[in-house]
Amino acid sequence: MDIFEKNILELNRQLTLKAVSFNNLEKVRNAKPDSILIIGMGGSGIVGPLLQNLIKNVNIKIPVITWNDYSLPDSALGKSAFYKNPLLVFVSFSGNTQETLDGFAKAKNHKLKVVVSGGGKLLSLAKKQKIAFATFEKNSLAPRQANGLMFYGTLGLLKAALPATKIIELSSKINSANYRLIGKKLASQIQGKVAVIYSTVQNRHLGYLWKIHLNEAGKNLAFNNVLPEMHHNEIVSFETKPKNVIAILLTTENDSAIHKIRFQITKKVLNKYQIPSIHIFINGKDNLERTFNTIANAQWCAYYLAKNKGLDPLETKTIDFIKSLL
Repeated sequence: MDIFEKNILELNRQLTLKAVSFNNLEKVRNAKPDSILIIGMGGSGIVGPLLQNLIKNVNIKIPVITWNDYSLPDSALGKSAFYKNPLLVFVSFSGNTQETLDGFAKAKNHKLKVVVSGGGKLLSLAKKQKIAFATFEKNSLAPRQANGLMFYGTLGLLKAALPATKIIELSSKINSANYRLIGKKLASQIQGKVAVIYSTVQNRHLGYLWKIHLNEAGKNLAFNNVLPEMHHNEIVSFETKPKNVIAILLTTENDSAIHKIRFQITKKVLNKYQIPSIHIFINGKDNLERTFNTIANAQWCAYYLAKNKGLDPLETKTIDFIKSLL
């Protein structure tokens, strides 16, 4: 068993507050922010879309905004006409993400900020400035394999600032081993093709999770979009019968009647233009369970995509190359 494989099998261990260490929570206790801004890139930045789409599950009743760039938006520093007391959440698995550190520097005089990190400069700054932070053991994980740690780290910090935040631990409910064979089969279907992934707007984060895992671990081109929006533009591109493309349709039991019809229509159009497609029905009693079941399934698929090419799913040579040039 290799490291990546072991990490997938141990995903459930991340899905509890006990997997994360919290410090200086008194700094944000009952802070009552009017908005939350998640600042992060890549696998760390996924916390933002997850929280945006799981906001009802965790009982957060203020807006969640994401930022994946240098600096900070006006809304981050109370300059917005709408948000005067935002909670800034800086998330970086390594603690050395250039864009996130730049944003943290811009927030120097902003008091309501927290950090989620596995180490590096960001964690050192959090300790030095004595702000609230969540940290964890990185061990052999890659950022995209630490979704649970960074999500629950963020939740724990939000719970301090917003006591009504609901913590639902899934360590006994998610069994990633159940998705190994499914992921392996999916990898054989996707191999050598560009994957275009479609979901409802409500499940946009699930499509994005599939995209980033196929991209980074599977070394496979993948893009995601949503219904019904893609019926107003992207669907036309299939008229040319593009080669080496496969569509992945993500559905859940909560999809509305009209969305189900839209998926059926999408399937008919794909068949008409001879575009292969895969239907993935995502299991889980609620959106939170479906999210982490998706992560397990997507990781297995990405793992076998990389292995089938003779590549290491942990390696990200091009990302490392780009960092070396900055």
